[in-house]
Amino acid sequence: MQVKNRMTQNVYTTGAGTALNEVWDLMETLGVRHMPVLENNRLVGIISDRDVLIRATKLNGKIIAPKTPVREVMTKNVITCHARSQISQVAALMLENKIDCLPVVEGGLLIGLITTSDMLEILCSISSDGAHQVIPMNFQMRHYPKVDIDNTNII
Repeated sequence: MQVKNRMTQNVYTTGAGTALNEVWDLMETLGVRHMPVLENNRLVGIISDRDVLIRATKLNGKIIAPKTPVREVMTKNVITCHARSQISQVAALMLENKIDCLPVVEGGLLIGLITTSDMLEILCSISSDGAHQVIPMNFQMRHYPKVDIDNTNII
């Protein structure tokens, strides 16, 4: 299965000069966790809800994001994929880099976004006959050494 079959095509974006508080308000209103950052219709970064939240404060139960420009906190070296990329390859790339979304770019222009939520929807999808559909994913997990939590020694 290719990314183009599962990506979100109508992506909300922001500019690098937009203030974080404005981006946060928009993210809350739209119910999105990631926003590609564009300048002259070109992808220059990406901002996530986590990027905002780690810089925000909480006042009377409301999250208050600073007025810092997006360009100061966005991820600049964005990992992207193509619409023709295989879902299994994109899932492995996201897992390897511990990221939750990839902008989908063609000819230097943003055409969509694929997220871990999209991946989970694929895994949870049901075929027309009511059977659970399983998408084989061909990637290798890294094996990290176990850590002894009591004295933080690598086992």
